[in-house]
Amino acid sequence: MSRLEPPAAEEIEARVTLDHAACSPQLAFLFPGVGQLCMRQTARGAVLASLAAAEIGGAIAVGVETGDADHPGVQLPLAAVQDLWLYGIVDAVLTRQLAAGERFVPRDTPSDLVAAPLNLEVMKRPAVWAGLTLTLALGLGVSIAISDEEDFDPDRAGDDPNLFGERMEPAYGYPLGFAAGAGLFSHVAIAEEALFRGYVQSAMSRWLGETQGWVVASLMFGAAHIPNAFVLPEEDRVEYLVYGIPVITAAGFYMGWLYRESGYSLAPSTAVHFWYDFLLSSTLFVLDPENSLFSARVAVPF
Repeated sequence: MSRLEPPAAEEIEARVTLDHAACSPQLAFLFPGVGQLCMRQTARGAVLASLAAAEIGGAIAVGVETGDADHPGVQLPLAAVQDLWLYGIVDAVLTRQLAAGERFVPRDTPSDLVAAPLNLEVMKRPAVWAGLTLTLALGLGVSIAISDEEDFDPDRAGDDPNLFGERMEPAYGYPLGFAAGAGLFSHVAIAEEALFRGYVQSAMSRWLGETQGWVVASLMFGAAHIPNAFVLPEEDRVEYLVYGIPVITAAGFYMGWLYRESGYSLAPSTAVHFWYDFLLSSTLFVLDPENSLFSARVAVPF
């Protein structure tokens, strides 16, 4: 929090890590985990690289089987790989910032972030669970309110789910959908929080001050979701921009505030980000299993 503080254990460890690096951490741009392997963070790098390889392999297998590169079974694993790649890059940058003793750099490990949504010490805080409840209610209310009957029909609630274009029995279709969502959104939450809070907000806070940095980073978080409009049907794009982007931006302000109030730890905002995405998409999946993130048409929830 201040340059006057003595080096923390994580900062000392980061300096040692960089001093003994086998190659440049900037090689993180090549493939998930490469930067960590360069820094001799073997376990961390191996996990990132192995997950990425498995997800690319799964996407290729589905693409070959279906002959459809736009199939959700192709697009969702590739989206997960993109998040792994992004996190690998940001993690390497944050390691360098820790080693340099920069202010406001998060000290969370990947294990801390993966465990955050199930960490009771994180989730029991009123700022976490109460804020999550309000944000989720807002996102769900807007999503339902602006959906037309063709895209959202609650009369289909509990029907056989459409999972990646295949009709399945509810007994295993819903659990598979929830599992796929948990896997995807753990990637999304960790990558986006590391980027927008861990890197962008902290950098803006050092440059502009903590309050201004929080505001600018939150606005950038909302703006970064604008391109999602182009994966929606043309008739839904205006509603997404008019209603969806403000909700996402408001969620960004809340998670940025939580990050700052938590002493620049990413665990609380990562937990909120995961549960918001997962519970919103899962609720819409149950209410209308024909049109959801996991159906043949990939929809973007608000």
